[in-house]
Amino acid sequence: MPVKKKLICIENQKLPTRMKAFGYHSSMPFDDFVSVLRKTSDHKSDNHTVSQYYILFERHKLAVNFTARFESLNEDYSVIQKRLRVQTGKGSR
Repeated sequence: MPVKKKLICIENQKLPTRMKAFGYHSSMPFDDFVSVLRKTSDHKSDNHTVSQYYILFERHKLAVNFTARFESLNEDYSVIQKRLRVQTGKGSR
């Protein structure tokens, strides 16, 4: 028996109007969500559904110089601290 996936919506929260305009709703099956998502261009998408490529690239060139990953968040956070010269630990200001 296949698992029925649903678009998750936080209880008592409304979907943004722009998402509703494209046909999203909080109880839609996951396959329907993906279908609507695929039909909507990044330029028209809500910021909740826009592609990572659209966010991270400018003129087909990566626009950021570091991408942290959840899988290595502790190590990546250390890299960010060093790049920003953030002091940590007791007695730091």
